[in-house]
Amino acid sequence: MRRGRGEGAVRCAAELAMKSFADLVRRLGIICLEDSVLHPALPLLTWLMAAAGKGYIPPEPAVAACLAVVHEVSGCTLTVKHGLMYAVT
Repeated sequence: MRRGRGEGAVRCAAELAMKSFADLVRRLGIICLEDSVLHPALPLLTWLMAAAGKGYIPPEPAVAACLAVVHEVSGCTLTVKHGLMYAVT
């Protein structure tokens, strides 16, 4: 995701979702916070992370929504650090 390769990031995320959905949503939320701008789906990711920790099995549309977030965040060319917005190079 950090390299801007959307399709590869989605394939990798789909593989991780099959192995551990909880790991996917946990990592995706952290990447959104640390390496990109806040995504509008961050509340959904947070809810899914908490639910997955309690054994929730996500339906296919929830997994698809997470993969869409991966694609969108990987295409983002901006990041926010210390309250300032920077272009990712």
